[in-house]
Amino acid sequence: MNNFSQLHLLSGLALVCIFAVAAPLTVNAQSRCGTIGATQAMVGDFSKMNWQAEHLSRTDVMKLSRHVAEVRSSGILPQLSRLGLTAEKRTVEQLLNEAMEASQRSVIRRPETLQALLRSVERIIAKVCHQKDLYPSKKTLASEASGKAGVFHLDDYLLESGTFLRITLLLAFLSALIGSIFVVRNTYIRIYALVHSRKSCRIKAHLDFGNGLIDGQIIILGKNGCRFEPQDSLVLGELPKSIGSSDPLVVVMECKIPLRLNGISENYVSIFFKTPISSFVLRTLLESSTIPPRYVKKDIMKSNIKALSTA
Repeated sequence: MNNFSQLHLLSGLALVCIFAVAAPLTVNAQSRCGTIGATQAMVGDFSKMNWQAEHLSRTDVMKLSRHVAEVRSSGILPQLSRLGLTAEKRTVEQLLNEAMEASQRSVIRRPETLQALLRSVERIIAKVCHQKDLYPSKKTLASEASGKAGVFHLDDYLLESGTFLRITLLLAFLSALIGSIFVVRNTYIRIYALVHSRKSCRIKAHLDFGNGLIDGQIIILGKNGCRFEPQDSLVLGELPKSIGSSDPLVVVMECKIPLRLNGISENYVSIFFKTPISSFVLRTLLESSTIPPRYVKKDIMKSNIKALSTA
């Protein structure tokens, strides 16, 4: 698998992890907003009523009675308790009491109080649903509820931006993880190339399987093996028939190095030496290269000899 394929694989894995974590958070936020729906409807209808009328219309009275019942059965009050929003729960209860009284008396007796309650409940709705507040900041609301004006509440901030923060942290973590994987991998293959002196080159050589020589050149050479490119790539198709011949050799200059085939591709043969060559021999061979030798990273093909020999 090349680096491009690995990058796509890791990117796909990162997206899967992001969706796996983000989806439950989104569903959690939606479930909280679901309990708010009845409260939103009551606030909306309450705001549209004629507060200056001597008596509320029969339709408005019926609406208020229905809204009170729906809000109490919606689960919003237990939800606020679970979120630790005790002051906000009391505010919603006060609004329910005002709505109940207005429906029973067919009149809004304290419009200023009701107006303040409606604004507070709208802020609570925005807070629970993680929506942007259209009114003064939630820090102010939390400060008013606790009686400590101007005090910043960390838990309130985290409640507002929890989903965003978690997804941001997840993205940062995955980015760091993917980056570290590539850094470690590239560092390893470069260190491998340095330790084993693995270099690109062009050195005239032959493969000897005991039944004739295969002419070609070594294109990568290291202490543990080489990559051999034949002059005629057609011989690669016949090479599996030579597997099993006694004492196959790589013949380079005056050196005859026992080999073990690792793999055969369309253009070259991957070879391991049965015994690593010395640094002196490696340096001597590289001096005969027709191009300047350069370090190359570890890129050894997967062995396919067994599959080819049984095909």
